[in-house]
Amino acid sequence: RSDLDKPQIAVVNSWTDINPGHQPLKELAQRVKEGAFREDLFYRLNVVVMSVPPLRERREDIRLLVDHFIAKYAGERKLSAPVKGVTQDVDRLFYAYSWPGNVRELENVIERAMILCPADIISDRDLPKGFRSNVANTLDLDGIPAGAKLYDTLEMVEKMMIQHALKLSDNVQSHAAELLGIGKSGLSQKIKKYNLEVGPKN
Repeated sequence: RSDLDKPQIAVVNSWTDINPGHQPLKELAQRVKEGAFREDLFYRLNVVVMSVPPLRERREDIRLLVDHFIAKYAGERKLSAPVKGVTQDVDRLFYAYSWPGNVRELENVIERAMILCPADIISDRDLPKGFRSNVANTLDLDGIPAGAKLYDTLEMVEKMMIQHALKLSDNVQSHAAELLGIGKSGLSQKIKKYNLEVGPKN
């Protein structure tokens, strides 16, 4: 492997190894303009740019990630029954939560819950202290029918989240959109889709 293929950055007339994957491409592009990062290396890195939306924008992935992390940490429960999944209540809490810490936060919650869980199913009692209240402080959902299958009722959940966000934001759509983690235009489209009546600002 040649030196040209090795990630480097120029520092005071010498080459210092770095991990360019830890720096956003926009930042690296600026460093190229400043002469602080090699242009040829930048274009080798900038072959395929993948943008992964935050977890709150791809809630359909939450259940898959939960199953993945349960399998990942299963080996640490040597003296306890293997965890098979989470209760429906936990499923709903996870779906309603905004996950500001993204996938890493979800992984930490699952890892901690598996340590504390005395049974083979994670319940809300096994979640970190205050997690339920954190959900309530973002977008707490009420009125989901008992026994409803979460992923069969996405539109109902979405509609309820929008209504609750509008209530929390006093019908200020820009604030409601921020709570939901979507753009204002996207919120307007969903309000029309569900024929929601938006009252006057309080």
